[in-house]
Amino acid sequence: MRHLVIMSDIEMGAGGLTDDFPYSQWLGARLLAYADQAGEDELFVVFNGDTFDFLKTAVNGEYPTRITAQVALAKLAQVQAAHPHFFRAVKAILEDTRGPRRVAFLLGNHDMELAFAKVQREIRDAVGPAEFPGFSLDVGDLHIEHGQQADGMFTVDPEEVFVLHDGEPVLSLPWGAVALLDVALPLQHRLHELDRIKPRNKVLEIVPEVKDLLVNAYWNYWTRDWWSDYWNGADPNKRISWTMIRDVTYRLGTLDTDLSVGDVHKQLVRQAFGPKVCIIGHLHQPALWTWLDRRVLYTGCLRDEFVMDPDGGVSRRMPKSWAVVRMDGDKVLAADLVEDEGPPVREGQVFAHVRDVLPRIRDLICTPEELAAMNLGEQDQRTREAVAVAAGEPLPGPRSRRGPDSPHSS
Repeated sequence: MRHLVIMSDIEMGAGGLTDDFPYSQWLGARLLAYADQAGEDELFVVFNGDTFDFLKTAVNGEYPTRITAQVALAKLAQVQAAHPHFFRAVKAILEDTRGPRRVAFLLGNHDMELAFAKVQREIRDAVGPAEFPGFSLDVGDLHIEHGQQADGMFTVDPEEVFVLHDGEPVLSLPWGAVALLDVALPLQHRLHELDRIKPRNKVLEIVPEVKDLLVNAYWNYWTRDWWSDYWNGADPNKRISWTMIRDVTYRLGTLDTDLSVGDVHKQLVRQAFGPKVCIIGHLHQPALWTWLDRRVLYTGCLRDEFVMDPDGGVSRRMPKSWAVVRMDGDKVLAADLVEDEGPPVREGQVFAHVRDVLPRIRDLICTPEELAAMNLGEQDQRTREAVAVAAGEPLPGPRSRRGPDSPHSS
C-alpha cells in the first residue's frame, strides 16, 4: 500500500516577522506522525511547490531579479537557519527503515531556485536522497503539480528555466515574479501582515491608502522603470509578450490580485487517458471538483492566512490544508483533503484591524494631485488617461468617467 502526503504553499521564509510560516516544529511533528502511521507501507511525501519562500527572501537587503546559483544558495542558507526542525524531520523520514520512504520537491513560483543543481545538492546533503521532478509529478493515475504553469503571471517554459546573462545561468523568471521583486517586495516590511489577510479586494476597499500606494508604484514601474531596463538590456528577465501586456493592462485597470489557473486541470482529467486524480496548489483555497469517477483537488496552503470581518477587524485564521492519497500500486483508492487549525498564531503575524497598517505607509502615499502631476515625458495619451483614472480624476470630453475603483463608480 502507498500513502502519499501532498503539501503546497508552505512558504517557509527566512525567519523574522516577514516569514509567513514560522511553525516548522509543528510541521515536522505532523510529518513524523505520517511516517508512524505508514509503518511498513510506502510513504511518499510530496512538497508541491512554494515549499520555501525564496521569492520573498532578500539577499544583502535586496531582491535581485538576476538570480544565479550563488544567490539561490544564499537564500536557501537563510531558510535552513530559520527552519531546522523541518529539515531534521525530512531527514528522519528518509532514514526511516520501517518501510519505503520517498520525498519530492516540485517547483513553484516562490521556489524556482530549486531548479539549480547546486541547490538540490545542498538540500540532499541536509536531508538525504530527496527527488526534484521539476514542475509536475505522475504516480500511476495520480497527477501532481503546483499550478503556476496554468497562471499567465507565473508561467515558465520548462525547456528554458535558465537564461545566460554575462556568461552565467540565471533563472528565467516569469513577468509576475519580476514585478513582485521590483515593486512589491521592497514594501513587504511595511505590508507583510496585510498580505496575509483575505479577501484582498475588500482589504483595499477599507484601506484605500494602500491602493493608492500600489497603483502609484506599479504605474511608475510599468510606464517608466520596466521599459528603461528593457531598452538598455540590463535585465534578461525583462521580456515582452502580448500575454504579459494583456494581463498587465487588466490587473492595473482592476487591481485584481487573485491568482487564476482557469479550467486547465479540469480539462486534463476529462481526457480519455487523463489521470484519475489531479492535485493542484497555488490558489491557496482548498476545493474539490469531480467529474464522473475523477477529481481535481486544490490543496489550499499551510502559510498563515487570515479572514477579515466586514468592518476590517481580523480575528480568524484560515485552516491549514493539504491532501492525502492512498494507492494500491498505481491505482488511486482514495484522495482527500485534510484541514488542521495549526499551532497557536505567533504574536505579530497579523493586524487586529487592517487600518493598523496606516502609520507605516503615511510617508509613502502619493496624493491624487501628485499622481496627476507626474511628469510622463513623451508617454502616449492612453498612458496619461490611465494615470488620470488611477488618480480618480475625470477625463476630458465625452469619455469622462471616474476610475473603476473610485468612490463614485458603480
